[in-house]
Amino acid sequence: MMVIRPDSRSMQLSDTSCFLHPGDWLYSAEAMTLKTVLGSCVAVIIWHGKTQSGGMCHFVLPEVPTGSMQHRPAGYYGDSAVKLLITETKKLNAHPGEFRVGVYGAICRSGDESGALSRNIGKRNVEMAKKLLAQNGFVIAEKIVSEPVGYLSVSLNLRDGHVDVKSGPLTDSNQNENYTPIGDIGVKSCRPFAS
Repeated sequence: MMVIRPDSRSMQLSDTSCFLHPGDWLYSAEAMTLKTVLGSCVAVIIWHGKTQSGGMCHFVLPEVPTGSMQHRPAGYYGDSAVKLLITETKKLNAHPGEFRVGVYGAICRSGDESGALSRNIGKRNVEMAKKLLAQNGFVIAEKIVSEPVGYLSVSLNLRDGHVDVKSGPLTDSNQNENYTPIGDIGVKSCRPFAS
């Protein structure tokens, strides 16, 4: 099972990992690691041990702003990004209690001029994720949010469900994780290549 949001232009794939940028989401049973870097954005991870499948979304805002004419992908907004992941879990016919769920991000950047706005958006992002997960019977096992750091780097290993979280000051070198646009990848497999 592999799903990538169809209009993704930013997701970077390699043979063993997939880096998600704001607005990206992915659910897969392939042996790979999903990675992202967060500021005030939020990532939700969901992992199912029996099937060794899981997913991650990286969203920017809790919902489409009222009166907004912006055309952003569904994964950009928490209300749709989290629902996209939940829809994929339902295809497994598994009880929500069988999944390990984590919520990460909503970072408080000290010294940031827009710190209050960033904290408010981050808090609303977390609340949206918690609300949707609870409404669908998912229990959050780990929550690392509102830390006073520059960024959180989060990775999910789909083979064993291991989540690695690192934090530190945001710099040009870690902000884009060596990002290279790959164009419109559509829905495709991310199976690791044979060595």
